[in-house]
Amino acid sequence: GPRRGFVDRIEQGGFSFDEYLKRALDGRDDLSRHVYDVYEYKRDHMEVGLETKWYETLGIKKHFRVKKNAIQVDYTVTNIGTGSEQVCFLSEIPIAFASNNEEFLQIRAHEASGQVLTLRDSSSANTVSRFEARDLRNAVVVECEVGSSCDLYTTPIVSTWISRSGIKTGYQCSSFCLKWSLDLEPEESFTVPIVVRLTR
Repeated sequence: GPRRGFVDRIEQGGFSFDEYLKRALDGRDDLSRHVYDVYEYKRDHMEVGLETKWYETLGIKKHFRVKKNAIQVDYTVTNIGTGSEQVCFLSEIPIAFASNNEEFLQIRAHEASGQVLTLRDSSSANTVSRFEARDLRNAVVVECEVGSSCDLYTTPIVSTWISRSGIKTGYQCSSFCLKWSLDLEPEESFTVPIVVRLTR
């Protein structure tokens, strides 16, 4: 089915890469079915701000800014409850490339330590400040920068469809899931900007 961008997810307790592969891809626990209210809209500046609640414990705001060849999303997660909240906050960004074959797609994650990791198929990296995906067939680079380092999970999404010759499966897109582990006291907030940029 269709993939949505910047889909939010909140998990209590630890959330591992294996759990992401098992559960994150089916959308059962994400917030895509929650109602987001518009709290700000600037048409001339191509900006919109959305907000929702996770139960009565967390408030989530995300502010979109569309720029030339880029989109910036500023997240704010606030503890609106009466006790401390230890959760994992995740944002999933699906990006479709011409192919997932290694000769056509290169994914590199830049960790806060300065180490650069090459990711293939289903992979993860820790304390990532930036990652880039190079679509070599179309000579395009998609770069994502985060204002606060995160764990990065990525996996190819495969679709199934019916053709005249029968049931077929094939690469649809690549899922990039950014995860932050939060420990928020009442009225405390976590804010992080994410910038996704397209270059040639």
